[in-house]
Amino acid sequence: APLEIKGIQVRSGEVTDLGQVLAKSPSSIRGVALGHGLPLAGITVAIGDRWFADDETSQTTGSDGSFEFTGLSEGSHWVWFEGPAQRLLAGQGSEVLLGREQDLNQQFDLSDRVPAWLEVFVSAHGQPAPGLKIKAIPQPAKGKTHTLGTTDERGTCAGGVSSNHTYGVVVENEFGIPVGRSDKAKPHAPASDGALYLDLDLGQLTLRIANEQFSEQALPKVTALSYTSKTSVAPAGSFVVFDSQWKEQAGKLVLELGQLPKGEFQFTLRLGKETLVGRVNVDGPVTCVLEP
Repeated sequence: APLEIKGIQVRSGEVTDLGQVLAKSPSSIRGVALGHGLPLAGITVAIGDRWFADDETSQTTGSDGSFEFTGLSEGSHWVWFEGPAQRLLAGQGSEVLLGREQDLNQQFDLSDRVPAWLEVFVSAHGQPAPGLKIKAIPQPAKGKTHTLGTTDERGTCAGGVSSNHTYGVVVENEFGIPVGRSDKAKPHAPASDGALYLDLDLGQLTLRIANEQFSEQALPKVTALSYTSKTSVAPAGSFVVFDSQWKEQAGKLVLELGQLPKGEFQFTLRLGKETLVGRVNVDGPVTCVLEP
């Protein structure tokens, strides 16, 4: 009787090369990409190792979120999913262990990477506050912090985040100083109304150097400031301002610093051979005139 090995017959008197047959172990992955129970159609999926995807293997999921990789070897494979930020947040691949000649059918739940919309409106004293950086921090603090961007002329900033979290929002000014915070930001569907509104109580500091003899060559190179704030958002900190932010107005040097936390500010600046030191309480729009 002929010898049969998994469908391969070896007959007496015939030569059968088993080397190539046994060396191959074609396995496959038939998967479905899901987000919150719904198929993720049109996203990119590829096979790779634990660090990188192999772009040559990439394909696009079907309308039902399905994909298929065939002719795979036995062992460990990593399945990587990518898509535009509006549809799929960045994330790691998923490891799959294949046996010899195994046809694996598996669902891949990417719910934690499906973005929802987080929209923030920021104002100061009832007026739109443009130019503020918005950061979203998962609550509790697990997961990636998202920098949504900078508020526009309407004080608006929005971006995609994971729908599995409630977020704390931190608002920073151009110097990286936190000037506002909220722990109650909930993402929502892009078409629905769920925006977070923040009205901030901010200060403004204007420094003027009164001597009319200064030229642009005499601009302070670096102005160092430190502060102690009255709010818990940014209780203390420091920052520097470079000469490019000083302006000449009517023979005076002027530095305007807006969107500051209210509190006590100390500043040190060097002008030529002189060092000017001052202290001022910023409790709204404040102007401090310096006399070298």
